[in-house]
Amino acid sequence: SVTTTNATPPINSAAFSLMTSTSLSTSSQVVNQREQRLRQLISKCYLRIGSWQHEMFGMTDDIILTEIMKNYEHAWTYDDSNYKAWNAYAVLNYDAVSYFKQRVQELSRISQPQQTPLSPSTLTVDATMSPTRQPQSPSSQQQQIPPPPPPPPLPPQQQQQNLDASNEAYRLLTQKMIHCTIPAVKGLFKSIVLSKAKHCLQNTLRLLTLWFEYGQYREVYDAITEGNKTVPVEVWLHVLPQLIARIDSPRPLVHQLIRHLLIDVGRQHPQALIYPLVVASKSVVRDREVAANRVLNNMREHSHTLVQQALVVSEELIRISILWHEKWHEGLEEASRQYFGDRSIAGLGDRHPSNLMLDRASGKVVHIDFGDCFEVAMTREKFPEKIPFRLTRMLRKAMEVTGIDGTFRMTCEHVMDVLRKNRDSLMAVLEAFVHDPLLNWRLLENNTNEQNTVISTISNRSPQTSQQQQQQQQQPHYQPHLSTVNEEDNEHESTIGGTTQQQQQQNVQYLVTQPGRTIRAVEIMNRVREKLTGSDFHRDQPVDIPTQVELLIKQATSHENLCQSYIGWCPFW
Repeated sequence: SVTTTNATPPINSAAFSLMTSTSLSTSSQVVNQREQRLRQLISKCYLRIGSWQHEMFGMTDDIILTEIMKNYEHAWTYDDSNYKAWNAYAVLNYDAVSYFKQRVQELSRISQPQQTPLSPSTLTVDATMSPTRQPQSPSSQQQQIPPPPPPPPLPPQQQQQNLDASNEAYRLLTQKMIHCTIPAVKGLFKSIVLSKAKHCLQNTLRLLTLWFEYGQYREVYDAITEGNKTVPVEVWLHVLPQLIARIDSPRPLVHQLIRHLLIDVGRQHPQALIYPLVVASKSVVRDREVAANRVLNNMREHSHTLVQQALVVSEELIRISILWHEKWHEGLEEASRQYFGDRSIAGLGDRHPSNLMLDRASGKVVHIDFGDCFEVAMTREKFPEKIPFRLTRMLRKAMEVTGIDGTFRMTCEHVMDVLRKNRDSLMAVLEAFVHDPLLNWRLLENNTNEQNTVISTISNRSPQTSQQQQQQQQQPHYQPHLSTVNEEDNEHESTIGGTTQQQQQQNVQYLVTQPGRTIRAVEIMNRVREKLTGSDFHRDQPVDIPTQVELLIKQATSHENLCQSYIGWCPFW
């Protein structure tokens, strides 16, 4: 008989080593996973602490701002793939740049020379010109008391000290502004990479804003150049209108970055770029036309047929699209826009009854003609607008029994609540929109005096000869752009610690006194920001949403405001 034994075979050394290494690798993976989860938890803690500090204190102090930045920096240091940490870090630095820029503008406004009041003798002569005037009451006599004489001028030494202190404050604020711009650019690029198209557009628009305003600084230029290598080209397809709008930038570094980026986009996606580029090549602005043609010539190397066909189609479409009688009708429409006006959050005007239409299928109100926007009607010389939106008698009667105190008021409060909660995204989109070149004709209306005042204030800081001042007065209104950057200088020295005082003053002059379009755009952004924070009626005391809606309704239904409207606006309807 054969007997079988169930003996266990011996474990050789190779199998034992394999089992040991497997157990060690498994334990190391477990340790790494625990460490990774711990780092993610620490990152979330730092992010939450930073958000709490930002919500409680805001950006009222430089020390608090630095502490919040450190917490956000620790958050993405512990977890480099945390999108929320990178996004919060980038947005905080972006807001800090706007904060320091606003302080620069306030410093410029405070240091403006005050106008000399009328002398007492002049007021006395004006008061005694009419010998047959009626005797005045005691209260009116008190109002006719002339103001005190102006204070004596400061000694030259004190004036020089004040000038040096002001220049030093400008230099420090400019340095802080650039120091916050660099991490903002890096954080925005990282957020775009990690966003996976969730919030890519608003971060891209913020990035373009920093790019266009501060791209002339070498440090910012290097940060943007490195960041462009990390994001795919498809990211820029959504912001091609903004890139084309700044294709003729007078800053060499900014213009160089835009041109190289458009060339890369045209090489991979020529169909997306060809039409806006052809439109820009037919611009009446010489620099814009030349810059667009340079990119088109580069596209001809790999898409020659596409470029030629696009040029032919563009010319033919323009030739047959606008007929003579349509041009005549458009002229009448443009003339009528000068008299009709209205505004809301975006300051939309021209809301007379002909521009408020009713859809027969759905019954919804349809708005047309969005030519006037951003409170253009508020600054007109004749018939300025006095109401926030159209809420006349006919509209109130159509709101059923409750009128404006029912569904209308609740809808207004809900809409205002949504706008306030998402004001960051709205401001990011709006900031890119107000710089669109198509808005030039409506934004460049009445800012010449303001721009000249600010420019004269900056010029008082750096003495100039009468010949230089005369040459500047003969230059076009966009000359401050060209005077801030020397096109023949290819070195572009750093502005953080290595530039001369004259170069720093020129850079600050560009940031504060930009052309009329940009100055008006800053005013528009500030006005919309006030509306979205509840400080449009009282800047020092923001109001809550129900109070803001109540004030807007009272202003829109006020008979005193309605009676001042132009007759073609039909306030009686």
